[in-house]
This record gives sequence, C-alpha cells and structure tokens, in this order.
Amino acid sequence: MDDFIETVPSPRDDINLETTNTNTELNLGQIKSMLDEIEAMNEDDHSNIIRILEDNDINFMENDNGIFVKMNQLPIKIIKEIYDYVSDIRETKKDLETAIQSMEPSLIMDERNKSADNSNTNSQEDVNINVEDWKLAIIEKMRDQTKNKKQKRTKPTSKSSVSSS
Repeated sequence: MDDFIETVPSPRDDINLETTNTNTELNLGQIKSMLDEIEAMNEDDHSNIIRILEDNDINFMENDNGIFVKMNQLPIKIIKEIYDYVSDIRETKKDLETAIQSMEPSLIMDERNKSADNSNTNSQEDVNINVEDWKLAIIEKMRDQTKNKKQKRTKPTSKSSVSSS
C-alpha cells in the first residue's frame, strides 16, 4: 500500500510553480497575472476558458459569484493551455490598440485636409451627400435668406420712426 502512495504523484506535484522555464511550466507570478487578466475579461472570453476546462473534463463549481476551479488540482498542461489563451487575447487587444492609435493621427490629418479642401466640392464625400442632409441644407439656407430679408425690411422702418419723432 505504501508503494502505491509513493508512485502516484499528488496533483500538487504536477504543478511546479517555482520553475521559470516558460516552454512547459509557469511561475507563480505568471499564474497570478493570468488570474487577474481573467477577472477583467468579458463573458465571451470566460466562456472560452470554461470550454477549455470542459474539454479536459475538469470539475468546477458555479454559483452567483462566478465559477471556481481548484487550481492546485489542475494539471500544468491545462494551466498552460489557459495561459496561452489569455496570452493570445492580450496580444490581440494590444494589436487592436496599436491599430487604433495609428489610425488616430491619420484621422486628424484627414480632418485637416477636409478643412483645407473645403472649397473643392467635387470630393468623394461631397458627391455622396445624403438626400436628407441636402434637404436640410436647403431649408437652412432658405431660413437664413428669409431672416436676412426681414432684418433689411425692419431696419429702414425703425430708422424712419426714430427720425420722425
């Protein structure tokens, strides 16, 4: 019986948290960082992590506060698979943020170019004016013209009434 206990490794032995060889194992800092990132992830990412657990027949508990997994019972292979998934999400997010940041200066330049080319009405955007915008522009122009005509009419009458008194 003692031989059996010695030959069967405990789940804790499967996880060598002190090793820094990132090819096969993770250190404690990497795992803690991964857990923090998982907490900040959205529901879809959580579903994908749950799918990893289910695909590997890992038991977990679920209640109103979330899903709980006994990390000390997870084989390093599963932890590494989850870690790789979290790393992929992190890289995708980083790439997206970089793409957005690289687009912002070009959008600012586009706005500057539009204001500089304001006199050029043959631009592609001007050709694609929405019909409703066109109608609103005409209505606004007509209102402005009507206001200007009323102001011109009222000015002479106010001067004549002042001079006659």
